[in-house]
Amino acid sequence: MSAAACIPFLPPPMAEAAAPETAINDVVVAGAKFSCGDEDVAGGGMVRRPRAVARKLTCERRALGEGFALRRGIGRPELDSLDPFLSLDEFEFSPPAGFHDHPHRGFENVTYMLEGGFSYHDFSGHKGTINTGDVQWMTAGRGVVHAEMPGGHGVQRGINLWINLSSKDKMYCHLLLPPPHAPASLAAAMAAIRTRCTERLMTDLLCRRACRVEPRYQELASQDIPAAERDGVSVKVIAGEALGARSPLQTRTPALCLDVTMRPGARLRQPVPPGWSACAYVIDGEAVFGDDDGESDAAAAGAHTCVVFGYGDDGGADGVAARTTERAAARFLLVAARPHGEAVVKDGPFVMNTREEVEQARDDYRNRRNGFEMAAGWSSDHAATAAAH
Repeated sequence: MSAAACIPFLPPPMAEAAAPETAINDVVVAGAKFSCGDEDVAGGGMVRRPRAVARKLTCERRALGEGFALRRGIGRPELDSLDPFLSLDEFEFSPPAGFHDHPHRGFENVTYMLEGGFSYHDFSGHKGTINTGDVQWMTAGRGVVHAEMPGGHGVQRGINLWINLSSKDKMYCHLLLPPPHAPASLAAAMAAIRTRCTERLMTDLLCRRACRVEPRYQELASQDIPAAERDGVSVKVIAGEALGARSPLQTRTPALCLDVTMRPGARLRQPVPPGWSACAYVIDGEAVFGDDDGESDAAAAGAHTCVVFGYGDDGGADGVAARTTERAAARFLLVAARPHGEAVVKDGPFVMNTREEVEQARDDYRNRRNGFEMAAGWSSDHAATAAAH
């Protein structure tokens, strides 16, 4: 949950308001296995077919009100979304900008701080500040209300992602499926509850409590984010796995998120499961992406460029290749996730599958129900501070 989380669909801010498999010819080959909540998705082994670059987008800086600016990679006219990614922004945030109390429903929000910090407070009492190198992975689920403000003086800078939730994870989840090799008695009991939910169309109170998707926060301080280094490539593993380092974060939408730094002349091959959407955002320097054995498929990208990877002619490309020249280093964020292939309706702070569901979300928020009960009578510390001034 970050300041930028509110930017895709809200007005501008207002002042008042498994170990690496092998290394071949200096190319780093990273094993990959992704922790995805209720299931694991394996993508390990060697990258045999690197993805080609499908497009490059230059991310121009745009000021949005006093104290806020962003560079948008996803969520713009040329690239409205990259299923399941709804937005990708590099943001700059400083007083007097701020995002006072506001709701969300239906997606996961990732904030990764590059410089400075931001402070947050939500209606359940969860509050604090994340600082340089820290990450917060927030699942809005069926509803959250929060506020976000700069965490100090001067410019605070970071990257923010909105990742869509599947329809089954927006309100009521499928976690009543028994785990593999579960005892027959447990499987039978869970099947009975699922049947009860279906027969009563989720109106039974106990069933709703068992199945509903509540807000969840997962936060890692910079020093707690798993990291690995090999042959001039350093990786902080925010989500998923790379170079044998694996993140403890559990994401509802299976995802990979890596902060990659490459010294001059370094090479990386990172497995990404076939069919997943993938892109890289260059933070600093310059990198060459695409097949490192085929110059015609490679594309150089400098700072503030969003590089979107294709899926291969038959959807079978199994990873991403990147390298730096002997003259330049690079730092980029590599993200990938399994697409949902579902209809998406975005409206303000709500991301649902139909217009009717969006209207229901607004009605639930207005009436403080169905996930927004704790918003009744609540205001954040930030709102109180603003009122005092």
